[in-house]
Amino acid sequence: MENRIPAYLFQAPDAKPEATGIRKINLSFLDKTLLSSAHALKAIYLQAENAGKTSVVHNIHPYIKLFSLIYLAVIISISGRLNAQLLAASLILVFYVTARVRIYQVYRKIFLLAFLFGFLVVFPAALNVITPGKIILNLITLDSPRHFWIYHIPQHIGFTKEGFQVVSLIFLRVLNSISVAFSVIILAQMDPKRQSMARWYKNQQILNKNIIGSLIQNSDMISKEKIVAVRGVKGLSPWSNTDAGFIRNKIKLPNKWVLLIDENSQFYSINYSFKNSEVHKKIEQSHVLVAKTSELCEMPDMLLLDFDENGAGSAYRSGQLCGQSSNR
Repeated sequence: MENRIPAYLFQAPDAKPEATGIRKINLSFLDKTLLSSAHALKAIYLQAENAGKTSVVHNIHPYIKLFSLIYLAVIISISGRLNAQLLAASLILVFYVTARVRIYQVYRKIFLLAFLFGFLVVFPAALNVITPGKIILNLITLDSPRHFWIYHIPQHIGFTKEGFQVVSLIFLRVLNSISVAFSVIILAQMDPKRQSMARWYKNQQILNKNIIGSLIQNSDMISKEKIVAVRGVKGLSPWSNTDAGFIRNKIKLPNKWVLLIDENSQFYSINYSFKNSEVHKKIEQSHVLVAKTSELCEMPDMLLLDFDENGAGSAYRSGQLCGQSSNR
């Protein structure tokens, strides 16, 4: 069968993206915005998943939960005893476990914030320069005590038992306060439409992760081709409404791509035909072309990645699947 692939598609692609100046730009403003939106949607999904669960905590009336959390926040603020803060931290942990939330993901953020604002900031208070007391770890020994303005610097400078107690108390107070604040956000009931959107995002995230994995797995084969056809991708993907910049810059595959679809959608619009020479001239600079699946037989020697509904791709030559519908 005669190939109808235009010659320009077989031109060697640039190994490196075009320079836009002395400074190399890794991500455009739009890319960064989309990535930020993706992280926000991921957070929304986590909240939606937690809010949509059924547990003893979720079944408690919202007003009871609200007043209980307010009461706990007040106790945390006014309590000056280490044992009381430890008890509060234990109760909050039990609260999270009962609510069946993702403990690791939630507490990873909580501990990070508590470490930054409840430990690093107040850690110098463990020194006897700030908190006098019994030194348990001596750091510096001076010839004699020093006086500077209104400050007194002792001869022996080190960590004190009382200082560690102050730091521990403040750290636990900040940790508990952040934990209470997170519980209000995570356990709040979410609108069903927002839950549906969050679940859809998670499915797309998993799908695209599998697509990227398939591209990396077949990268040696793909890198030998000038143009690669893709079939079975219908929703959001590295090729939808974009020029495949992520694939070029991150996976280092500077190929041209032909997406094969049955009809136009919000993610893909048919802009290419192997039978129309006028169309060839208009899109010679395109990295992503979209054609009808029915034109698969027009390019029998082209490498084809056929993706299933889970994003797992298999490599073929187009001629092997010519005349076959995508049933993956």
